[in-house]
Amino acid sequence: DIINLNTGGGVRASISDSGAKFNNNTIIAGGATLSLGERAEGDDNGRTVLIEGVANASTGEGSGRIFFSEHNSTDASADKYGLSLYYEGNPNAQLPSGFQPNTGNATWSLRRHDNSTSGNSIMSGSRTDSNVTFSGTVNIGASLNVPEYIYHSGDSNTYVRFTADRIRIVAGGSTKFD
Repeated sequence: DIINLNTGGGVRASISDSGAKFNNNTIIAGGATLSLGERAEGDDNGRTVLIEGVANASTGEGSGRIFFSEHNSTDASADKYGLSLYYEGNPNAQLPSGFQPNTGNATWSLRRHDNSTSGNSIMSGSRTDSNVTFSGTVNIGASLNVPEYIYHSGDSNTYVRFTADRIRIVAGGSTKFD
């Protein structure tokens, strides 16, 4: 009841009634997907996680995502509900599922999917810096620690500054509260 795939004098893959074991790296060709569960299954065989990626044919620059799906229907359109973590190395890459948010080269995002293949960004950023953009309201359920400044977007003359035992509010370069 075991199927073994042998190369180089050893077992590289073993399949039995208890599962499959790979003893070396496993590569799924570009433009393919790895799915935990089946698409369009409304029972316990339904897909819960989809890993997919694609590389640019000329440069090999890759894009991919991990999609945690709420696939609780036999309708293929149920692929449009869940949460995904996405990285786009190849500008405007279209993944095998049709996912294509067109965020641009070297960008990442955490996306929510509510009846949408490409979803809406919850938070996003770029590999070129440490800035993170949050979409919507950000609620803090505990402490928020700010090293020193809170700036108004795009206006370095308007800020709140925190230093030891001091809070300063500056608007348009003029101190309004100290």
